[in-house]
Amino acid sequence: METINRLTDILVSMNTPADRGKLFKIIKMLYGLMGLPFSEEAEPMDADPAVLEYFIFSFTADFGEVMQDLIAEETE
Repeated sequence: METINRLTDILVSMNTPADRGKLFKIIKMLYGLMGLPFSEEAEPMDADPAVLEYFIFSFTADFGEVMQDLIAEETE
């Protein structure tokens, strides 16, 4: 849980116009570390600041929900 909280803090704190490009690269790297393919459709999202902002916002919200679901399943 501590690792998940740290990662969530990083996602939230780096979600600034100056750091979104770096954050996008971190998200892509996380996909690779988990052995998941990163969507080819999502690849060019960092070219448009508004699209990138929405993608990162959505990813962070989804990440939080998925982690809560996984933790709930483990404690059942």
